[in-house]
Amino acid sequence: LAAVWLKQPTISASLAPHYIYFSADDIEDKDTRYKLTKPILSEANCNAILKVLIENTRPNLILSSMHFPVCAELKQDIHDFRRAMPGASSLGFTLQILWTIYKKKKELFESHWKLKDAECDNRFIIKITEWICKNP
Repeated sequence: LAAVWLKQPTISASLAPHYIYFSADDIEDKDTRYKLTKPILSEANCNAILKVLIENTRPNLILSSMHFPVCAELKQDIHDFRRAMPGASSLGFTLQILWTIYKKKKELFESHWKLKDAECDNRFIIKITEWICKNP
């Protein structure tokens, strides 16, 4: 994505928090619970996208729930990606996912913003509102 933006800076992208939270590196083969319309990314790509969000260099990167609700029963024990339903029941979890990402990778935020503890927490809360409310 970053490479494409260097060539075409006007391209916009929409991204759901679960694409930053989940990493393909941590998902076992044939675990169809993670089948989504767009594939889950590697940890390196997740971190690259998170860095773009933190740096706020791309106002045309929109963070949204991008939910395609699918009940758990349709995602369990299929182990066949051709038959498995794509989608995630993530609506209503956007804030929780973003906060969990922040807590898990707080040192990345602190390093970039040069803030610590409560100051960094407050800055992140402001960023969340920008990411999910400013350009929905």
